Amino acid sequence: MIHSTLKFTVPTWTPTSLAAWNTSSTSILLSWQPLADWYYLHGILRGYLISYSRVDGLLSKENVSTSSSSLLLELTGLDEYVEYRLEVRAFTVKGSGPYAYVN
Repeated sequence: MIHSTLKFTVPTWTPTSLAAWNTSSTSILLSWQPLADWYYLHGILRGYLISYSRVDGLLSKENVSTSSSSLLLELTGLDEYVEYRLEVRAFTVKGSGPYAYVN
């Protein structure tokens, strides 16, 4: 009899091809692609964690999560004509991996 145990951990790689476009003076459309190599996922993908904050640091970081099938998110209700830093991480049941970012 062969017995095998899998050890799941957090992802060790980032989503790729981040891109962001302003769709209005108060909204941004963010897109990304999944991890380039599923070897670095180390478990079952549960979704993506998106964090965003003003580059000037005046407001705290906000977090939004999406499903594992989502590769696009529109952030609305942002401050008018302000630059934001956007981060995307993949996550499993064990937690989230490193982030990729775009300003």
